[in-house]
Amino acid sequence: MSTVGRLAGAILAKSGDDWFLVGEFKEPCDVTTLGFEKAGEIAHRDGAPITRLRRSAPFSFEGETFEIPLEGEALARALYDRLVIYRNHSVSERIWRLLSVAQMGRREARWLIELPMPVWELVRDSVLKCS
Repeated sequence: MSTVGRLAGAILAKSGDDWFLVGEFKEPCDVTTLGFEKAGEIAHRDGAPITRLRRSAPFSFEGETFEIPLEGEALARALYDRLVIYRNHSVSERIWRLLSVAQMGRREARWLIELPMPVWELVRDSVLKCS
């Protein structure tokens, strides 16, 4: 089970001993001051910003986190595909809020990964079009 949270507007995911940064920051953030080192980019569609990080010191998530039953690079790619706005690589606040509301206090978000992508794309498009 992987833990997923936010870091300066991007998504930070911990999968076993691996850490992934998904999406662009919405505010300045130097991950090295938090004890991370960039370990390399992960190839994904349209130059998606997915970065593997290495941890050199303990880290605790702040704010809301979710548990997702997916590991490694597959987790990072799925988070990008489901939670990031493709045109600017930022995490959609509307979709993140939808995830938060749908959880109703639970931490495990298995449904996000298990929902078929064509169904999720309908939900995603609807949420992103709302004004």
